[in-house]
Amino acid sequence: MVSPALGLPPRRLATGPPSEELFYGSHHLMMKLSRQRDDTRPEAQRDLARKYQSQFLADPVAVEEMFHFVHPKPEQKDEPMNSPVIEGVVPILLTPFFEDGRIDEESLASLINFNISSGVHGLGVALGSEVFKLTETERAQVIRCVVEHVRGRVPVVINSGANGTELSAHYSHMAADLGADALMIMPPSFWPIGADEILEYYRRVSRAVDLPLILQDIPQAPIPPGLALRIADQCPNVRYIKVETLPVTVKVADMATVVEDRLVIFGGAGGGYFVEELRRGARGTMPFCSQPRQFVDVWDLFQKGDLAAARKVFDISFTGVNRLATQGSDIFFHLHKQLLVRRGVIRTAHVRSPTVAIDPITQSEIDELIAGIVPTSAPYPVCA
Repeated sequence: MVSPALGLPPRRLATGPPSEELFYGSHHLMMKLSRQRDDTRPEAQRDLARKYQSQFLADPVAVEEMFHFVHPKPEQKDEPMNSPVIEGVVPILLTPFFEDGRIDEESLASLINFNISSGVHGLGVALGSEVFKLTETERAQVIRCVVEHVRGRVPVVINSGANGTELSAHYSHMAADLGADALMIMPPSFWPIGADEILEYYRRVSRAVDLPLILQDIPQAPIPPGLALRIADQCPNVRYIKVETLPVTVKVADMATVVEDRLVIFGGAGGGYFVEELRRGARGTMPFCSQPRQFVDVWDLFQKGDLAAARKVFDISFTGVNRLATQGSDIFFHLHKQLLVRRGVIRTAHVRSPTVAIDPITQSEIDELIAGIVPTSAPYPVCA
């Protein structure tokens, strides 16, 4: 019997085919059990987990017992639809690395403190964190480090999108287990899929977790306003959308018209159109994390109704950065990391391979720009 082997209290469960939520949750649970390296869990239990992983469809009741024992749903701070609304400036954290490519957790903690002390309203781990270059173990390492160092001071948003439904559900469970406050999920983009398939993807993933979800509209996988509304109507914990499809300002305006108050709209694309997005209905931005104080200043001034002052701060602070950062490829990683090194926030500006090789002229332009923003280089760390 399954319950005694796993230390479960005997109980009777409803029979029948497994729910979608149970399927994806149990898949995640099996992966956790199968990889268990804790000597306190006997090898026999790991073998049992593998056995029931292969027999899942034939014995959903046994798997449900294991699911509730090993992977209970995280206790909710609030129900998704009643949790506080996230808005304002939610920078996407860069992942600091040592020169040999290892994750630099001390620099990451420094970066978190630098942003929180600047008044940001949340922090994120997403594409701008080079998550697509991290191993699964490293992904968990970064999320754990961020959650532990944030310590509940601001909401933590984790990107858990993937090109497969099961994989996205797995990443979502991982982030929830590690303490994420919300998840940001982009549609699959490896193969073109239609609106109905995108809707089904979000429907299944949203049923696997009890956290607020942020749709991520990106050029490789755009989410039209009508589809965003359909997803929100069928997935109650979908509460936000981050708009990054060009032309961003037009897309934000169209999205606001269609979804009205059903979704909170965030701008993205490095925060390059923040003021224009706010004027068209956005309620926040997810920029890079190298200039958080200036983004918060723009937000505060706009909330006070001083559009002219908000635009002035934006133009002075970001025009040069945006011009260089968008010249091509992933030059933006190099620019923002070098700016943070000069501020003394992170140890190195290492960007993981593959990455663009910065030519001498472009590097001299980056050096000139950064020297204008931070005239005197600060020693690391300034935000320990």
